[in-house]
Amino acid sequence: DWPPMSPSAKYIYVGKERLFATYHGKEGQPAVLFFHGFQSSKNDRFRFSYDLAEKLSEHGISSLRIDFRGCGDSDGELNIENQVEDGLGALNWLSQHHSQLAM
Repeated sequence: DWPPMSPSAKYIYVGKERLFATYHGKEGQPAVLFFHGFQSSKNDRFRFSYDLAEKLSEHGISSLRIDFRGCGDSDGELNIENQVEDGLGALNWLSQHHSQLAM
């Protein structure tokens, strides 16, 4: 088992707007990108994604949880087009730090 990683706040820019994200990570490890459900946020109601990120970090797997634009702590407006752009922006950020990715 790995020592768990402390979560850190990250801002990922999509155009001029910021996505707020929580990163449990160490560069080079395999990583998972989490997307929350509609009308939710990275800190879902029952903390499922937070608890899962903690468990993954105990096994050497990094994770990134984002708030889509218009949700949680992110800027902007919530709509389908933005969600696609947000997902691609987060995936791009994660791929700069990790070579093995899952969503």
